[in-house]
Amino acid sequence: MDNLETGGSDIYWCCVEVTGTDVGDQVYLSVTEAVSTMSTVFVQSGGSVTIPCFYSNMYQHQEKYWCNGSDWSSCTPIVRTNSPKKSAEVSIRDDPGQRLFTVIMNNLKIVDSGYYWCGVEIIGGSAVGTRVSLSVTEGVFTLNTVTVERGGSVTIPCFYDNKYRQYVKYWCKGSDLSSCTPIIRTDSPKMKDEVSITNDPAKQVFNVTMNNLTAVDSGYYWCGVETNRSSAVGTRVYLSVTEGWIIEKQSLFLYVGLGLSVLLLIIIIIITWKVCDKHKKKRAMNQNPGSTELTLNPEHEFAVIDRTGIIKGDPLEQQVSSRCSSHHSVVSSSKSVVYSSFTLKHIEGPP
Repeated sequence: MDNLETGGSDIYWCCVEVTGTDVGDQVYLSVTEAVSTMSTVFVQSGGSVTIPCFYSNMYQHQEKYWCNGSDWSSCTPIVRTNSPKKSAEVSIRDDPGQRLFTVIMNNLKIVDSGYYWCGVEIIGGSAVGTRVSLSVTEGVFTLNTVTVERGGSVTIPCFYDNKYRQYVKYWCKGSDLSSCTPIIRTDSPKMKDEVSITNDPAKQVFNVTMNNLTAVDSGYYWCGVETNRSSAVGTRVYLSVTEGWIIEKQSLFLYVGLGLSVLLLIIIIIITWKVCDKHKKKRAMNQNPGSTELTLNPEHEFAVIDRTGIIKGDPLEQQVSSRCSSHHSVVSSSKSVVYSSFTLKHIEGPP
């Protein structure tokens, strides 16, 4: 999408047209005048995060910075592109060609949660920017999004802190942890509806395996740890089950290729058969020179055949037809005549 304007902000769909129905997923496109980034970021305690900050072409050569605070005018600068050296565990890097600067934060702690700003300093001491909410959690973490083809299987790892090793772990479906529908738990790990769960306290991870997935299985799920009967901690993952159109397309190409190969083989067989048949007919013609129509004059008792097969006689009189074949050389001299038996057939003309 080129030459975007603020009026282009909207929900868009990535779609695949399938016979009878369509599949796809939506994405929200936000077009701003100056700087843009993601609105919310979730990170596990002790982890790292890279935040992209996009800016307009007019700000390619301006100074960029990263600051902390709920208000734009009073946020505390942390790192700037004119002094990109790491500030504690934070670094910044600008890429004018991509109109993007990135901020990397490492070894995050709960206290690092809060609002941050992607800022661009412009002439006159003013600036433009956009805000992002960083949420650092402890307890459980996993993948953000998992994509699986219809009919396939997936195993999702759910990692947890050491302090939760002895608690019950579970897997549930829903957009909110407090109201999600439980599917399976480690205190009753028997497979349920193609879903199973296994816990490995030594590695501080429990794994959820889902088999024979269909489109209705798409949605939000939670890796949860039950701390007591009324509370829990967890992290959310989005599962997307696709129709596997790439594989179907590859299969189509395979079938087309096989069909063309079979067609080519049939054509080769037909051509070979025709060539062989032609050679057989040619050999047969060489062995049997053919037939000659004889015209007999009633005054003669023999027929004369010259080299060209022309009959000497009166063609307007009685005609006698005969099939005669010979392997002898044809002669033109009347003294070297080959005699042949024939059957007389009288043909009368119209009265």
